[in-house]
Amino acid sequence: MRSFERFLRDTKGAVTIEFVTLFPAFIVLMVLFADTSVVYLTHTEMYNASRDIARRMSTHQLTTDSEVVAYAAEHLNLGARRYIVDPDFGEGNMKVTIAVPVSQAVFFGAVFGPILGDFLTATATVQTEKVLKAVNS
Repeated sequence: MRSFERFLRDTKGAVTIEFVTLFPAFIVLMVLFADTSVVYLTHTEMYNASRDIARRMSTHQLTTDSEVVAYAAEHLNLGARRYIVDPDFGEGNMKVTIAVPVSQAVFFGAVFGPILGDFLTATATVQTEKVLKAVNS
């Protein structure tokens, strides 16, 4: 009986047990924070590029699909990602959608894959600016 009481009072290894139980939860949180940061960074980059492209389309600086795709390739941080750029030269509104597969936008797709679906997208729409012609007097 005394050996059992001595065992219950012994505190050797108590910190190790707490470490072993809490360390996996800490790692999961760090992975979740890293993935969330990468998703937000990627989405912000795509939104800023789509907004800039839509603005340039509305002011007639970019007038064809190939010009839009080339401009996007220059200004997006491509890395290993393959962005899909879809310009829409509509009447009155210029719309640009940029998408990237979620598998390329995150480190660990297990968390965000089911939440975000197949693609992470950013869309910007800008009204077309009218070009005023100079009147000779």
